[in-house]
Amino acid sequence: MPVQLTRALTALATTLVLLSSAGCAATSAPWGRQAAAGGSRSVEAEVRQRFEALAAAAQSLDVPAYLAFFDASAFSALNGDGTVTHALPPFAEMYRASIESVEGYVSLEFDRVHVSPISNDVAILVNEYTAVVRLKTGDVVEGAGAGSQVWSKASGEWLLVSVSSSSAGQ
Repeated sequence: MPVQLTRALTALATTLVLLSSAGCAATSAPWGRQAAAGGSRSVEAEVRQRFEALAAAAQSLDVPAYLAFFDASAFSALNGDGTVTHALPPFAEMYRASIESVEGYVSLEFDRVHVSPISNDVAILVNEYTAVVRLKTGDVVEGAGAGSQVWSKASGEWLLVSVSSSSAGQ
């Protein structure tokens, strides 16, 4: 597989699994420690709204806007290639490098989006995705997989503190 195509597929796996879009059908069934009465729906709605904004930033290829959704003071990632990242700067560097070969999204769809509020300031979001991107070379590549995110409102704003991803077998 050509290096540029491999790089584009890495970009796809790295960036898309973190996303969601408006109008995704989803269900929510908080488990474990539940958010305060009535707070569960509010937490779910707030996290969904942030997730949709994250998706919009990623689809527009606006790297600074995308990275603004991450908590720089408390971040870890389990990457799709089986490695881990325990700080935002190396994750951001990998994201910036991978996005360089991408011209834009042809399509991006999310299924099985699920938000699980853990408390009034922590929630887990899990989703599956399929995506088609156009590379700057003109080539079009497809990708699919799943991801999970831990969102925290400890700073007063919903930010990502942990993400993990996997790619579907092709």
